Amino acid sequence: MTSGSEALVAGRCIAITGTNGKTTTTALVAHLLRAAGLRAEAVGNIGRPLAEAALQRDPYQWLVVEVSSFQLHDSPNFLPDIGVVTNLSADHLDRYPSVEAYYADKRLLFHDSNDHQFWVLNGDDQAVLNLARGCGAGTCGFRCAVRRTRGTKRRPVCLRLGGAELVRRGDLQLLGDHNVANALAAALAAHEAGVAPGVLAEGLRSFAALPHRLERVREVGGVLWINDSKATNVASTLVAVQAMDRPFVLLLGGRHKGEPYTPPGAAARGALPAGDRLWRGRPAD
Repeated sequence: MTSGSEALVAGRCIAITGTNGKTTTTALVAHLLRAAGLRAEAVGNIGRPLAEAALQRDPYQWLVVEVSSFQLHDSPNFLPDIGVVTNLSADHLDRYPSVEAYYADKRLLFHDSNDHQFWVLNGDDQAVLNLARGCGAGTCGFRCAVRRTRGTKRRPVCLRLGGAELVRRGDLQLLGDHNVANALAAALAAHEAGVAPGVLAEGLRSFAALPHRLERVREVGGVLWINDSKATNVASTLVAVQAMDRPFVLLLGGRHKGEPYTPPGAAARGALPAGDRLWRGRPAD
């Protein structure tokens, strides 16, 4: 990992950005690397400062860095070995004059991109694909394809890496399609870092939801209480609502950030169409 031509740490770096899913994906990548016996640490916007890790005498083999748009804005020469973009949607419009300005800071992840870097991109998100256009490096994509059937609704069965099954969906301890996408993104990044599919599968099965992120708190009297207080924008609230598979009461609060609230309202009323889902990650050729 470099800033300009100066190396900051001896180890290599995986950077994760996007509007939502950054923290879960960052923690999951670090978890998968450690499952393979690698010295890895999650740093950056997730909590522990990158600068603190850079000062360690015993360098990590991999640093997994959660990077926000604000941090990219202030560090335009940040250059990871592997970069991940989870998704893009409107956010921070209380700070940015437009969605385009917000995306422009996200695009700084690709600044000075070269052939030695590798990118993991959300293949279902055209804004992500547009952001990475012309980055001049190797890429792979993950997809959550929707299959609709007339009059029936089949539950998803597995996550795949290329043509091979990684884990059954029921073995993943995370709620919602968005977390399946996060798991695929993390698996692809860790696979590019050298983690074998069997180890990826074990790591995916053992990873639990982080605090405040669709976290199962407790079930009392048949009522499951879920803490999703880190859903701080409309898009993350929407995917949380869509993750519910039984009747629910939605408790909301927070500060207005310039986005309309109609999408989660429509989802809560059941106005959004349902579909059968097959989740697939595709490694690089």
